[in-house]
Amino acid sequence: MRNVLTLILSLLIFGGASAQTVLSGQVRRTNGDTVKYQTVTLRPDTTSIPPFNTMIDTTDSIGRYAFQIPNGVPNNFRMYLDMVNCDNNVKTDTLFYNGANMSYNITLCFNIVTPTVVRGYVHLGSPAKRPVPGRARVYMIQRCSGIADTLTFIDSVLTDTNGYYEFANYPVFDPNCGLLMSARLLPTSTDYEKYLPAYHLTQTSYALRWYDGLVISKTYAGNGVNILLPEAQNPFGGPAILAGKARLKGTTTLLPNKVIFLTDMQDVTVAYKYTDGNGEFSFDNLQFGTYKMFGDVWNVSNPDFIVTVNSSNVFVKNIVFFEDNIEFKGGYPVGVSNVSGDQQSLSLFPNPANDVVYIRGLDAIDGNKKVTITSIEGKVISGYEYRPAAKVSVPVSELTKGVYLINIKTDAGNSVLKMLK
Repeated sequence: MRNVLTLILSLLIFGGASAQTVLSGQVRRTNGDTVKYQTVTLRPDTTSIPPFNTMIDTTDSIGRYAFQIPNGVPNNFRMYLDMVNCDNNVKTDTLFYNGANMSYNITLCFNIVTPTVVRGYVHLGSPAKRPVPGRARVYMIQRCSGIADTLTFIDSVLTDTNGYYEFANYPVFDPNCGLLMSARLLPTSTDYEKYLPAYHLTQTSYALRWYDGLVISKTYAGNGVNILLPEAQNPFGGPAILAGKARLKGTTTLLPNKVIFLTDMQDVTVAYKYTDGNGEFSFDNLQFGTYKMFGDVWNVSNPDFIVTVNSSNVFVKNIVFFEDNIEFKGGYPVGVSNVSGDQQSLSLFPNPANDVVYIRGLDAIDGNKKVTITSIEGKVISGYEYRPAAKVSVPVSELTKGVYLINIKTDAGNSVLKMLK
């Protein structure tokens, strides 16, 4: 009789539970990041006789944990989940056993940034979209100022969960040096051609050229550095083609792996390409219009090259980006006297202009020249013709302040340059 009473008492205490069940879930930060390889502790309420001992698990690569609840745990039994929070204090969540498999996600705050850590997110177009893990690379770049700015690669990492990246240490710099941060998608990303590589400028804006990027102080980095990759508008579906190559100026050496950006005249991003192994690039199926083209070559200037495609100028395939120790600049190849086998691009000076603008290199080209000034929309404002060997000076004093296109036509080819007034 005594054994029967003991059995009945046991059934009353443990609620008749007879099968093992599982408590599982995922650990995340408040910003959505999963917390991997972290310790989670499940312990029983010790105010009554605990039906199991404290258990410990480690989250897997996507933040999951799981505990097998032993037989005999009564319904509504109090349990505690413990995990170290971002402030190094233990966060405790209270659960009540329901007699069945249970799913419970743990939410922790975002890690407090220490002054030595550089971390943040890569955003694709907006904070709402981020790259797939391992499909974007973030770069640390040292920028030092002196007689001329110089850039040096420091380190790079791949983005992790939810577009997150982290460098363990803020670099040590000389007093005249600072930090630039940039990011780009890998060619294996399905979004590779949709989002342009960029530098950090603000938490919600970007720079495409290195000298427009923000030099990031240690204090600034402590608040996190988000890098926005702008979305290409891709106004494709038109008949036009812009193509060419990159070359070391004064030589026949072609330059592979040079990035060429394409934007409209309002700086809205259109597309980008890297020159291939032969130094060549091509933007195909463009709509008619006027575009800016420029590169991002370290330690030199990367000015705009303006080109217009329309029904009478559909295929522009002779663009050349020349690189020297001063600039990486696009233009049309023109023959220059007394320079055997060389090709150079024309340029304007001064620019911005006040009363007169000169076209550097134009007086060295044989034959007659015709110069036409148009508005940015293509409206013809004035035109001038120059005889062979004449010094080319274009009057612009009557123009109002704004942006204009200088169209140059010679026997060697045509060029379009942008002028500021």
